[in-house]
Amino acid sequence: MKNNSINEEEYRTVITDGLSLMRSCFDGPIVFIYHPTTKIQTDGTLKLIRSQTLEIFKEECEHVGIDFIDTGDAFLEHYNKYHELPYGFANTTPGNGHLNEVGHKIMADVIIDYLEEVERK
Repeated sequence: MKNNSINEEEYRTVITDGLSLMRSCFDGPIVFIYHPTTKIQTDGTLKLIRSQTLEIFKEECEHVGIDFIDTGDAFLEHYNKYHELPYGFANTTPGNGHLNEVGHKIMADVIIDYLEEVERK
């Protein structure tokens, strides 16, 4: 049986070390773009499945001056408005697998919004 418990302190140390190394090697902007897994619920709603360690990762990005974008809310908004899934293709299970055209478009829109916000600053 797989143990899903996470040693948060150990994870935080490893992530901080890695992100700090990245930041020390590059003084320009660094941005992580996160796209959570999605799952269609039996009632037809879309559920986001975010990593257990997401909050730690976001905190440590902020700590070392790396920007972090989470596309999850944009996925939900798009699904609720258009009922289109960001993952999966006609020849696979709906909502699973790789990002599809819809998912890539949503991510592109989120990135454009981010870049426009950075430009305004």
